Amino acid sequence: WKIADDGARELFADVLDRLCRAGIEIAARADAVEIETYETLLAEVPSNWMAISAWENRWPMATYRDQDAALLPVPILKAIERAEAMEPADYAAALAFRDRLRAAHENVLKDADACLTLSAPGIAPLFPDVGDAAFNEPSSLLGAPAFNVPGLKEENLPLGLQLMGRTGSDYDLVGIAGWVARFIEK
Repeated sequence: WKIADDGARELFADVLDRLCRAGIEIAARADAVEIETYETLLAEVPSNWMAISAWENRWPMATYRDQDAALLPVPILKAIERAEAMEPADYAAALAFRDRLRAAHENVLKDADACLTLSAPGIAPLFPDVGDAAFNEPSSLLGAPAFNVPGLKEENLPLGLQLMGRTGSDYDLVGIAGWVARFIEK
């Protein structure tokens, strides 16, 4: 939430308020220790996601770099450098973090249908900027189903909501995402 801009936070708060007025029960960080634990872990996702990705892509990307480094973008070259500085224990620690995050995610969803957050920290940036993937990294690291529900706008640019479900709940999450999309349109 620290990287979400004020406009995105305001749009999200408005959607939460509308959902609550429609009778949807919303649980937040202050409501349960499980959510507090989960959100605390979410703050550690970027570094752990990057460590796993860098390590697992280290050898093929290093091969491409060794053939012609000029063909790779700077972020990939930096990821290769990071991976080459890692030890197997660093990778194991990132995998252990992923296991803790997955357990916390499933624990939060034991009595809930989905997690709801923003799809991005703010409105879509102008080309060629691709934006910040921080809000999408958790679902990738979790291997959990996630849907981007479009519908929010600021300065006539899109901003979506993201729904994340339990592992294996893809079918149920499709229905929830469809309902939320229709709700936002109202």
